[in-house]
Amino acid sequence: MPLPKIKLFIAAALLLFAAAFPQARAQNGDDEKTSLQSDDFFSEESSISFDFPGIMSPGDEELYRAIVRRQATGDWEGADKRIAKLEDDFLAGHLLFERYMHPSYRSQYSELKEWMRKYNDLPGAGRIYKLAV
Repeated sequence: MPLPKIKLFIAAALLLFAAAFPQARAQNGDDEKTSLQSDDFFSEESSISFDFPGIMSPGDEELYRAIVRRQATGDWEGADKRIAKLEDDFLAGHLLFERYMHPSYRSQYSELKEWMRKYNDLPGAGRIYKLAV
C-alpha cells in the first residue's frame, strides 16, 4: 500500500474511533491531549451503549439455560421437554454434543451418525466421530 493511502487509512480509522468513543477525549476539554483508560469504556457510568438486535427470544434464552442445567445434571428427559419447546434450535448441535460427551450418557451409534450428518462442521465433530467408531 503506498504511503499516502496508509496515512489516509489511519486518519479515517482515528476519525471513526473518535466518533464512536467521544469520551476518549480528555475530560478537561483539551482536544490536543487524549487519555484512554479501560474504565472510560467499561464503567457503569459510561455513556456508550450498544443496541444489538436480540439473537434469540428471551423465552428461548431461558429455555437454553434450563436445557444446559438439566443436561449438566443428567436430566435427559427434562432437557428433551425443553428442547421440544424451542422456537429456534440453531444451537441444537452444540446441545447434543454436550449430551453425547457427558460421562453418564450412553450414546447410540444412530444418534452419533445423525449428528455427524447434520453438524459435521461444528467444533467437536472429530470427537463425535471417534466416539462413533
